[in-house]
Amino acid sequence: MESKSLSYEWKEIEGWLDPTAAMWLYNKACSMDSVLEVGSWKGRSTHPLASGCKGTVFCVDHWQGSKEELDATHNEAKEKDIFVEFQHNISEFKHVVPIKLPSLVASKFFAYNSIDMIYIDAGHTYDEVLADFVSWKPKCKKLFCGHDYDLANIEKISDELKIRTRPVGLCSIWESY
Repeated sequence: MESKSLSYEWKEIEGWLDPTAAMWLYNKACSMDSVLEVGSWKGRSTHPLASGCKGTVFCVDHWQGSKEELDATHNEAKEKDIFVEFQHNISEFKHVVPIKLPSLVASKFFAYNSIDMIYIDAGHTYDEVLADFVSWKPKCKKLFCGHDYDLANIEKISDELKIRTRPVGLCSIWESY
């Protein structure tokens, strides 16, 4: 697929991804035939991924919030259905396939080397990120990346697993290389 590197039109969706990171995701997704996002929440990062990738975009999440954040940033998951909000925010995209399962369960349904780009932004504890690396990295064909480089123990985990990662520019995105 030809890379088109166009401008991403920012859509205001509640979340933590900044516009610079959204542009990076969009530009990378433009050259992919398939994308899988682990941790979609309300769709703030899904939107640039689905805007760029014209193939299937899988979104893996249980939409119940992270356990360690249920009393803070994810408190609303106790009071309302976040999945409904996610569906509304990405309703313009017919090629998005939500998978409402925990990350490790969903990973069992994908073959090794079957997805062009995998973007990790689910649980941020050491154990959760380690499990996502172990479960999803082998399923990735081209680009393994994620969010929260400093927050999510990425450097420590990539050293332990001998997977080379680096932060990308001024945003909190990281990529494997």
